[in-house]
Amino acid sequence: MRIMLVLLLLAAPVRAEDLQWTPHPGAAVPDTAALLTSDGEAMSFGALAPGRPLVLALGYYRCTTLCGVVRDDLISAFMASGLRAGRDADLVVLSIDPRDQPADVAQAWHAALARHGGDGTGWHFLTGDSTAVQRAVGFRARWDATLQQFMHPAGAVIVAPNHRVAAYLFGVGFDPGALRKAVQGARTGEVQPPPSLVQLLCFRLDPVTGHRTLAIERVVSLAAAVTALLVGLLLWRAHRGGRGRGDPA
Repeated sequence: MRIMLVLLLLAAPVRAEDLQWTPHPGAAVPDTAALLTSDGEAMSFGALAPGRPLVLALGYYRCTTLCGVVRDDLISAFMASGLRAGRDADLVVLSIDPRDQPADVAQAWHAALARHGGDGTGWHFLTGDSTAVQRAVGFRARWDATLQQFMHPAGAVIVAPNHRVAAYLFGVGFDPGALRKAVQGARTGEVQPPPSLVQLLCFRLDPVTGHRTLAIERVVSLAAAVTALLVGLLLWRAHRGGRGRGDPA
């Protein structure tokens, strides 16, 4: 079972449904979603990478917390997976922020090229109306007016060549092997069940004091208690095992 831990710094109260994926395996992603490239050129979702799977990351380019981490980790995993962008699959980074402009897209594009190398073949950094895409893949986001930031989950979606949701990769620190397997499955029409989301921890800071709020203190206390219980169980099993080996035959 895979455990995902996502740390988000938020000032407003958080509801679980604002931070979790609602997976829709097999759902159709609308081809007509109107998008814009870094050059301001109009493009529909259906025109992306005909005949190839898409590795889709949703976020926004002005984000100062998690989005850049997700984007960089996904590109790193893609490059380490043995997949070739533009041949085996295409990488799509799509903004959820209506304020993002082609200039923001271009800045993120050039930063990614400088960090990861390559010529960007098969990479699509886009903005535009992503609402229908978010809804189709089960991506939930909420705007925080106090911090001027979006609250949203982390992860990526593998979209099959027929533009149906084929697989999910939750969190950050993507495994290249899992990414390759998901893309290969999407190419043959396989729809994978979403991975188990065992725990989602949400951190929030008081913007005035900078201290953790009561909510996170309770989470930390619970985590410490669970850790202590697991350590105690391991020590007990080790002790029992040692006694068993010491008994005469």
